[in-house]
Amino acid sequence: ETQVRRILGALAKAGLLEAAKGRDGGYRLANPPEKISLATLIKAIEGEAELILLRPVRGRVKPLALEKSEPGYAFWMQVEKAFWKELEGKTLAEVFK
Repeated sequence: ETQVRRILGALAKAGLLEAAKGRDGGYRLANPPEKISLATLIKAIEGEAELILLRPVRGRVKPLALEKSEPGYAFWMQVEKAFWKELEGKTLAEVFK
């Protein structure tokens, strides 16, 4: 399965895309882009992963997995929370203005 197919499948499963068959077929947004938050889009593709604390591993990203007892953990969790809050307030339409 290609990365594109995985992403399209995840978006369709989340109800963000509709698939149409036939000559004019393909994928279309299920809702207007003004009604799709960036957080919803990312969570549909990546799940509930923490995005700030990621590291590259063999061409893919994996969670850094800081322990709660480690220095800086509270700071990065605040950054993560603010990041998701900002994405909740932005829509797909705003990205393509």
